[in-house]
Formats: sequence, C-alpha cells, structure tokens
Amino acid sequence: MNDDYLFTLSMFVVEPDIWIRQYDWRELIKVEQDALYYLWKEVGEGMGIKDIPESFDALCEWSWEYERKHMRYAATNEKVVAPTVDMILNPLPNFLRPLVRSIVPALMSDRLAEATGFPKAKPWAKMAIRWFFVIRAFFLKYFFLPRWSSNQRTAAGPLNGPNGRRRLFKPNWNLYGCTYPDGYDIASLGPKKMRPGKTCPLFKAADSGPRRTKD
Repeated sequence: MNDDYLFTLSMFVVEPDIWIRQYDWRELIKVEQDALYYLWKEVGEGMGIKDIPESFDALCEWSWEYERKHMRYAATNEKVVAPTVDMILNPLPNFLRPLVRSIVPALMSDRLAEATGFPKAKPWAKMAIRWFFVIRAFFLKYFFLPRWSSNQRTAAGPLNGPNGRRRLFKPNWNLYGCTYPDGYDIASLGPKKMRPGKTCPLFKAADSGPRRTKD
C-alpha cells in the first residue's frame, strides 16, 4: 500500500519533468528538478508516506522500475481514466470529439495507454502532437520573451534575458492574472472547514502558523 501511495506521489515529480523535456522550449535545470522533488518529498512525509528515495534521480529510477513491474491493464483503470477524458471532450463540439479522442493515446506512453484500455496511438497522431509542440516551443522561445520591469532597464536598453535572449519588448497582458497578488497564508487556504481553528489534514498543529509567500 505504501508503494502505491509513493508511486502516485512520484508522478507529480517525474511526469512534469518528462513532459517539459519532450514538449517545452527548454528542459528543467537541476535546481528546478530538485525544487520539484523537495516540495513533493515534504508533502509525502506530511502524508505519512515512507521510504521516499533521497534524490530526484533516485525517485525517478524507483518510479520507472515500479511502473515496469506493476503497470498492467485492468478494467478499473478504464473507469478511472474515462471521466478525465470526458472532461476534456465535453467542451468540444460533437464532430471534434472522435478526432480528439483518437489523439489522446498519443499523449501517453505506450505502457500507460495499454494499461488504461486505449488502443496504441496512431503514427499520424503522434506526428501531429510532436509537430504541434515543436511549433509551440519555437514561438515560446523566440516570440514570448521574458518580461522586464522598470528597475531592470538601463540607458542602453533592455537587459539580456535568460540563455542570452534579448528582451525586445514587454508584454502588458497576463492571461491568467495573479491569483494572490498580495501573497497568501497557507493555513487559510482551502475549504472553510479547514480554515484556521480547524484541523488541517496535511500540516501538524505546530506547522500551521503563517507561511506567507508570493504567487
């Protein structure tokens, strides 16, 4: 049972790194991988999960080995995945749903698709997904340049961005906005029944004091 929980926890570390490495405009650097690992390691420890590997690389190796040994098809897997797929398809018009459903396996590993009852991804679907994200990564890398603020400007013009990229302009829009522009107190987040004075399921009483951070 502990290994099942640990494998689920590892997905929050392993899968983002795999996805970013395959589809985004750059890979995570070591400090970003470690930050991802230590965040979820602390969450796992707070949940009482035992034997968490001691590094990002060790957790990845453990996760891949566990998946290789234990990931198999089961009818219950389909019941778990079906609502997620339906959630993706529901906003789409009916005529698009079969097309999008046929693309879903291309977003999975072959082992995961088989274990959840999906047919093996069509070659054209894998190619379409690959080129979509290649084009997306290209535009993110060269056209969605880093923002600069007034204290970063010099008389000579904008400073160089990460990886030597020039900041040619400053986008003045934010698609999602800042959820907590003034920061937040972790103990006060979540449903009302878990607000201060109630029992938090994750943090012990001694750890539930104010922890303010910026979004």
